[in-house]
Amino acid sequence: MNTTKSVYNKLFQEDKVELASERVELSLKDDIEKTLNNLYGDFDSVDKAIVKFYDQLFVAKKTYEAVSADMTKVLAYEKTLQGKRDELLKVGKELGIDVTGSAFYKDAIAALNRFADIKSEFKVAESAYKSIKL
Repeated sequence: MNTTKSVYNKLFQEDKVELASERVELSLKDDIEKTLNNLYGDFDSVDKAIVKFYDQLFVAKKTYEAVSADMTKVLAYEKTLQGKRDELLKVGKELGIDVTGSAFYKDAIAALNRFADIKSEFKVAESAYKSIKL
């Protein structure tokens, strides 16, 4: 009888170990599935964010190109305005008139001073644009 009892104890004990092992496997399977589901969701989020990021970069590229074209025009005005200012000073000197006190001369000087600010701002924008590889 002791032998039979010993056999039954071992059988039931092995079943318990086997069932415990299956529970662990099922638990691990559930954990892996949950992790994978979270991971795939995060993959999708990252993919969407990257697409949005590149879309915004291409918008920035087009914006930069438009700003660059405008800057070319502005630089042409600078040369024209400098020439007109110099001509005005020359004519004023020939006529013996101090044109530096006139409103239009002061406006021209203010605009010429603004060119330095615009050039500086554009240089920063240009540097940022060039640092991005598209």
